[in-house]
Amino acid sequence: MAEGAAEVGLVFMTVVLLTGPLWGKPIWGTWWTWDARLTLTLFTWLIVLGYLTLRNAIEDHAQRARYSAVLGILAGLLVPFIHLSTTMFRTLHPQPILLKPSGPSMPHDMVMTWLYAQAAFVLMFVALLRLRYRYGEERDRLAALHGAED
Repeated sequence: MAEGAAEVGLVFMTVVLLTGPLWGKPIWGTWWTWDARLTLTLFTWLIVLGYLTLRNAIEDHAQRARYSAVLGILAGLLVPFIHLSTTMFRTLHPQPILLKPSGPSMPHDMVMTWLYAQAAFVLMFVALLRLRYRYGEERDRLAALHGAED
């Protein structure tokens, strides 16, 4: 399950890191800036890529699980920092406008659109994760059958 979630998450992060500069170029005048949020997201992407590489590089199941868990925890620990980076550091990204103590500063229609989009992306993530999980189960069954033949 963790391997599948990492793969799907890596796809989502790749889309963010590729489409963000497409939007940022006309707005900020540059494709990339070493902004705190961008840099932390890129660093998380590299950790998840390393996680998937590690999972494929180690044969021993117990050792692979232990090392992968450490990298997974490191990647997970960066997520709150990515969110807080717009308030903790000077950044090109705007300050949070939705999750503020005083309430969202967006019109209700925009908040509802954002919520529907979030729900759609969560459903898409779950659907892709289920497909990837089934693939992993079939891969493991096939490997067990090939191991039984030897």
